[in-house]
Amino acid sequence: MTGPNMADPSILFTVEDKDGRLVVLTRRQWEEHILVGHPNMARHLEALKQTIAEPDYILQSDKRADTRLLYRLGVTEGQFSDLYVVAVVRYTAHKGFVRTAYLAFKPITRGEVIWVRTKC
Repeated sequence: MTGPNMADPSILFTVEDKDGRLVVLTRRQWEEHILVGHPNMARHLEALKQTIAEPDYILQSDKRADTRLLYRLGVTEGQFSDLYVVAVVRYTAHKGFVRTAYLAFKPITRGEVIWVRTKC
């Protein structure tokens, strides 16, 4: 995982997903979309990174073939500790871009499950 990109301040973070593809979150997307629509995500930037890098499972979007929803449970604290962090990532041929992120009580039931973390 990498943090802020000092060479490009418009990039908030870049992190590898479970398949080794780079996923980018821009500062603009975070500040002007995610925090506006989902202000409870403000304290969960690290949880968002962890969700992308180590999801519990991944759904294929039922709306866009190039978009996946990555879910992770148990990476938030306090009143949000029993909620899923959801990262919605749109992929191009070379990398992914976080479109939105939010907290959810349960996963959506639409879309094909394309990967599930195996339990040990």
